[in-house]
Formats: sequence, C-alpha cells, structure tokens
Amino acid sequence: MRKRNLILLAVPVAAFALLFLAGEKPVLHAATVKVSTCVTTTAAKIVLPQSSTQEVTFGKLKPYDPKNAWFTVSFPENWTVSDKSTPEEAVLVVADPTQNGIVVLRAYAAKDFTQTELGNVLKTFIHDKMSEFDGFTMGNPTSRMDGTCNLVFRYTQTQEGKDYRMYGEGIIQQNYGYVGIIVFLLPQEQYSTKSKSVYEITDSFHVTGKTKD
Repeated sequence: MRKRNLILLAVPVAAFALLFLAGEKPVLHAATVKVSTCVTTTAAKIVLPQSSTQEVTFGKLKPYDPKNAWFTVSFPENWTVSDKSTPEEAVLVVADPTQNGIVVLRAYAAKDFTQTELGNVLKTFIHDKMSEFDGFTMGNPTSRMDGTCNLVFRYTQTQEGKDYRMYGEGIIQQNYGYVGIIVFLLPQEQYSTKSKSVYEITDSFHVTGKTKD
C-alpha cells in the first residue's frame, strides 16, 4: 500500500519541529508567479514545470545563542529558529522564509564513539525519522578528515498531485562528551545553486561541550 503523504498548506515553523522529529516531513511551497492578467497565482493552478518550488533565500549569517551552550552555530538572519531544547538535549528547527529550506540540529551528552559507531548513530537517526516516506534512499556514512561523518539521503514529497524530489544531508560530530547532529533539507532542484550557502551553515556548527556559567 502506498504511504499517504501529508498535504499541508502554510505549515508554521513549530510544526516543522514536530513533523520532522516525529518522522514526518515538511511540505513544499509551490512557486508563486505572475501571469499576464496581473493576477498572482500558484504553480498548482497554471502550467509550470512539475518541479518548480519557491526559491530558498539566505541572509547574512548571524551567530545563534543557544539555551544549551554545548555548541556554536550561525544561521541566516532571515531564517526563523524554533528552539525546542530541554536541559538534556538541544533541539533546533530552522526554516527559511519559504519554508522550503530546513535545518534540524540536535546535541546531547553521550559516550565517546569510534568513527564507525558515530556514522551508525547518524544512519540510525535519519533512517528512523525518514525511511517511511515515498522514494526514500540513503547512502552510507562517510568519515571526513575533521573527524565528522556525513550521510546523504533523498525522498519524494507529493503535494497537490505533483512530485518534488527532496535532497537531505546529515552531519554528525562529537567533542568533550557531547554529540551533535545537523541535518538540512531542500528541494533537489535547488541543490546545485544553494549548496554553498547551506554548507556555510553546517560548517559553522561546532560541538564544544561547554556549559553556561
């Protein structure tokens, strides 16, 4: 039986945290265009390429001050941060104005892992959250020179009868008894033009293990 996709319009940022962390996925917002009659409509109402999505936009990076000071990270100043952190775990969900670009960040205390174990933690996290959805594929964790591991995954989001291929990547790191995971999602059609900007976000993420005074 084909799994039912969520079809939601104008999902608030708080809902993205609940959706993704519960194993759901965000809804894409179709591109808004102007037709010759000067009436503004959406791609679902007129003939446009099936994969058209609103452009993810990136403002200037601004350091974020987390409730849990176990990490440092910067986000675009025009993105909205939803902080769901608890004393035991940092949980952030960050969205661009179109809500087509999403970053999920988690950090928590953990034992020291080997590189293989660290990659398996990331693989398990992404598999548990995303594997139930249509067209899900996932690569294997790759260890990097800086001690982090990354993993690429893809799935298909169906909305209003149209299929949109989504690209995601997770990166995991550990330091001073803490593990941090940062995952980004964006339409695959925008990856080639937006990857530099999104990697500036993920590259700003560093687990420090420090606590606030």
